[in-house]
Amino acid sequence: MIFQKHIQDLTDEEFQNHVQSLSLLRLEKPKKLAVQCAKYWLEISSRQYNFNRESVEVACLATISKDELYSFFKELVSYDAPKRKKLSVHVLSSSCKVPTDNSDAQYPCIQEQSAANDGLIPPPPAFRVSNSIMKCISFLLVQL
Repeated sequence: MIFQKHIQDLTDEEFQNHVQSLSLLRLEKPKKLAVQCAKYWLEISSRQYNFNRESVEVACLATISKDELYSFFKELVSYDAPKRKKLSVHVLSSSCKVPTDNSDAQYPCIQEQSAANDGLIPPPPAFRVSNSIMKCISFLLVQL
């Protein structure tokens, strides 16, 4: 919601300043030969051979309007966006049993953590001293 409001509140002049700043940043020459070499080898190894990628991107960036940016944000990034995609990462300690099915029944550490904080990751100090976390480290990313 904060970013959505920020995009809405941007004036056309501020938006153009951001576009110009990003353009200058993309067109800045590499300061080290190794960076330029890595850029060229990335083009070669990916078989795209687009050695003037920065100038193409800047030309494309110049065509984007504030309204297009806002509609992109609302459609793909915003919390209630219809095409929003999420990634959920679940990391378990080796002390946890590996499941044979999709149930959480074989994850006592997950059940303890879920019961303790209702599926939300606690703030960092509580996260470090949590007893269930010490037994089995479990990071859960859940819907907000």
